[in-house]
Amino acid sequence: MAKILRRIEGEITKYYNSGESDNWAKTVHDYCQIANEAAQNLNQQKLEDQKTALKILEKCLDVLNQNSNRLNQFDELFYETHNNIARCYNLQSNIKKSLASLIQAMKHVDRYAEEQEPGSVVIIPELSLNICNAYTYLNCYLEALEYAQKAVTSSDECIACLTKKLDQPSTSDPVKKAEEYRLLYESHVKLHIQGF
Repeated sequence: MAKILRRIEGEITKYYNSGESDNWAKTVHDYCQIANEAAQNLNQQKLEDQKTALKILEKCLDVLNQNSNRLNQFDELFYETHNNIARCYNLQSNIKKSLASLIQAMKHVDRYAEEQEPGSVVIIPELSLNICNAYTYLNCYLEALEYAQKAVTSSDECIACLTKKLDQPSTSDPVKKAEEYRLLYESHVKLHIQGF
């Protein structure tokens, strides 16, 4: 894992210091996605890997901030990057910094959700619960309660949205229809569990 992280860091640094072009932004976007995937697969016991991943993700965030007007999908990548930074801090037991990154992730998700159908952004309940848990750990119960309520409300919205989708005809292909139904059903069950 450490080798992969170092290679990604070298590539991002190279593109970070190079000229500006649309191809450059696309390449940086791709490397940031790879960095996020690598961070999700970190070995929890290796502090060196956690610190390296954190350094890379923070560099990715700088690059994304500088180029946010170039690619539409940066909002999702901002969320993923902040969320993975929060995960790295959480693995290091730094709950305050983890919480700060989770709140930044929520800002990007909320901005993205404004442009979507209510209940269609299914990450909101889980992210709200993560923020609630962090506030609870820090004994900030009023803030925790606020995010617990957001988790329940957004979970209800997601369930309503998924139920509406389940009621609509989708495709005539029985294999695709069965898979689509299974995925929607699993999401529905997961959101019900989160809501309670």
